[in-house]
Amino acid sequence: MSRTPAANVSEGLEIGQRFPDFNESDLNGSPLSVSGARGKILLVDFWATWCNPCRGEMPNVIAAYQKYHASGFDVIGVSLDEDRNSLTFYAATQGVAWPQYFDGQGWDNKLAKKYGVQSIPMNYLLDRNGIILGKSLRGDDLQNAVSAAVSSK
Repeated sequence: MSRTPAANVSEGLEIGQRFPDFNESDLNGSPLSVSGARGKILLVDFWATWCNPCRGEMPNVIAAYQKYHASGFDVIGVSLDEDRNSLTFYAATQGVAWPQYFDGQGWDNKLAKKYGVQSIPMNYLLDRNGIILGKSLRGDDLQNAVSAAVSSK
């Protein structure tokens, strides 16, 4: 799903660049940040339950998480939902086991605006030091990128 009109896109979110950190709370009120995942391969995943392409991609993200979590792979979800109940129900019933950032602002989501997200699903795969390894990865591309990242030390 895309948003129109386009807003300014943050610069420096290219492969090889450090992903800018954030300090927020997840749905349970626990601290949530990129720096908190240092030492792990991290996928920052922008999505929403109302987004059909996001729902279509979610099984691939879940599969990668289940396969590689024990090898040091983690996910932070950034939900562009406006309804917290929709998010919590979907996460519980689909097996979305990682923390979610949710502010109920839809396309005006604080982190989506910070990172210039204009369409979802959108994700950034980060190495153990927060450097962008890949972005907008889906399906086999996601699986292959996560596999390569967790096997490199």
